[in-house]
Amino acid sequence: MKKISATILDFASPITDTLDADASIELRRDTLSIAIVLWNSRVLQACGQGEYLADLVARFRKMPPQRSAVMAALVQAMILKRHALYANDLRLVGEWELRDLGDGEVSLRAVAHAAPEKK
Repeated sequence: MKKISATILDFASPITDTLDADASIELRRDTLSIAIVLWNSRVLQACGQGEYLADLVARFRKMPPQRSAVMAALVQAMILKRHALYANDLRLVGEWELRDLGDGEVSLRAVAHAAPEKK
């Protein structure tokens, strides 16, 4: 099994790949944060705690229509990717840090935690 950091970077690619090469580290962190929250929500849903994912989707729906439509498409792409590649990966992402290595390169350090027991 890949390190959680490599898994998350791959999982997040539908939204991180949309960033400009000169995007700030803050924007990169914010974008990756969305992916991590979505990842963790999906893990919790698989463990019988689906309310976290439902709450996240409800928040996206409250955005202005154009942003909501964009987020819906990105979230759908990420959920499909997660299902196709990582359906059995039930690690939660705990503490994480994204570092700017320069020249548009970043490094993610993340701590994986076991999923809670299924309800």
